Amino acid sequence: MSNIRICGSTCGYINALIGGFILVIQGILLIIAEGVNALKAVGSVSFLAFTSILWLNGLITLILGILVLFLVWGWLQKKTITGPWIKDPVWLAVVLIVIGVITGGTGGIFVFVGGILLLVGQTKTQTI
Repeated sequence: MSNIRICGSTCGYINALIGGFILVIQGILLIIAEGVNALKAVGSVSFLAFTSILWLNGLITLILGILVLFLVWGWLQKKTITGPWIKDPVWLAVVLIVIGVITGGTGGIFVFVGGILLLVGQTKTQTI
């Protein structure tokens, strides 16, 4: 058996990044789906035509996905003036776990697992 060092923090960042992209896509698709439903029901797409709560769920999912991308993606952090918002990786892992639990779905699972891997990677390095 060979020694393989598992870097949980890198896997956590990648997992959370994938989850952030999925959350953004899910949010956009939920908003589009509600727009299509409103177009079929009312005949026009306006703010008052959005009678269901689905568009609000899509908007919240989209905002949380963008938040995850801002928290995790280093390239995006370099483009902003402030840099990384949460500098402590343990607190970042806790925030990612909470966002993953709140959002749910496929993207939420990726963000949740990414937060757990980031937390494990910051506390210890495993050897298989």
